Amino acid sequence: MKVWGGWVFTREGFVEGWLNPLTKELGFGQAADPIKRGVIFPAFRNCHTHLGDTGAREEVPDDLSLEEIVGVDGWKHTWLSNQKGGGSLESGIREAEKFGTGLIIDFREGGVEGLSLLNEIDTPIQILGLGRPGHENEEAPSENIGLSSYVDVGEGTVEELVSKAKNGRGVVALHHSEKEWEDISPVLKINPDFLVHLCEASDEDLMGIKEEGIGVVVCPRSNSRFGMRAPLERMLKLKIDVGLGTDNGMFCSLNMLEELRFISREFPSIPALELIRLLCFGLEETIGKFSEIKIENKQYVIMKEIGENPEMAVLDSKSEILEVIW
Repeated sequence: MKVWGGWVFTREGFVEGWLNPLTKELGFGQAADPIKRGVIFPAFRNCHTHLGDTGAREEVPDDLSLEEIVGVDGWKHTWLSNQKGGGSLESGIREAEKFGTGLIIDFREGGVEGLSLLNEIDTPIQILGLGRPGHENEEAPSENIGLSSYVDVGEGTVEELVSKAKNGRGVVALHHSEKEWEDISPVLKINPDFLVHLCEASDEDLMGIKEEGIGVVVCPRSNSRFGMRAPLERMLKLKIDVGLGTDNGMFCSLNMLEELRFISREFPSIPALELIRLLCFGLEETIGKFSEIKIENKQYVIMKEIGENPEMAVLDSKSEILEVIW
């Protein structure tokens, strides 16, 4: 049996093991005669993207504020309205494939048409598209919804959309307190599955989120572009269910290794093993509630060994992906 040997990352940490790349059989213990060695990871999770604007990466202005770029009538939405087909969307997906992402949760703009574009792209990545109405007074395009902030969408409309989603056993997610503090009370009442960003959330907000069992996805590279920083250390200390995301494709690459390496520099007090768990098993409790996502962890990323410390396979910029096994 021709297998890869090396360290295997599990929920408990690294253990010596092996992987048969053809059958995807994974075993533990010393491989007798491995064909190659590497560090073996479950494919990575990207828990928050806006894939549709990936093609705008070379065009997005540097001198506009976050609101001016992604606000309701901002630069991004003008750019999206001039696009035809799913070319930009597909470029983001192909980039994510290259760097070993096995799961993407994408906030889809454009109503029914925007959501349907995902179905036209053949990919081994498991993608959960969270839709939103394309126009005012339009129905949500699916049970799964990914909304702008509660403040943006507005009281009454949010409740109506969430009620319909939950009646259909759908996933509910919103942005919250990204660039300024927003009242968490009405958000806790609708009890979404997860929130994104929380850069300006208070400690009281975080404790309320934990108490209600709501997950959180942070996007540190994207946030840093606008001088924002999520309280990730506190989230983890409170044992909130946390996932990592790359946010807008026009701001950041879909490379989760770059995201992880950035986080390890910006949040040096967080142990490396905890960060790698977020990379491979982030938003675990929340995803377990989603009927549409049944993760089998049968996709793997094999990375080059750096010294004797397997953590360096993802943390060291000199380490490379040797193979992605779908």
